[in-house]
Amino acid sequence: MVKKLALGAATLVPILYVLSFFLFLDRPGAKVPFLQAIHVWVIVLALGLMFFYLVDVFRNPRVPRDKKVLWAALVLLGSLFVEPVYFWLYIWKDRQSAQPGATRRATAPL
Repeated sequence: MVKKLALGAATLVPILYVLSFFLFLDRPGAKVPFLQAIHVWVIVLALGLMFFYLVDVFRNPRVPRDKKVLWAALVLLGSLFVEPVYFWLYIWKDRQSAQPGATRRATAPL
């Protein structure tokens, strides 16, 4: 559970950084060298997350076989926005099925 929370938080860091970067960059007195150092670390984190999610796409049995290549392409092309969706669908939701006594509700097809 703690690992999933840490991964989820790390997955959100690049998105939050990009939003804060654009919000605070135009402010007078912005400390550019400080932002550059943070920028480098966020890039390293984003690349590490991309590698993790690419490996997880092919190792995760919850991802349908016919969608593994699609998810890999999506992670490569739009990692900033795709990784939180993948995390929610294939990593976080697994928590519910791992809890003892958890039941999954069947839904009727529309």
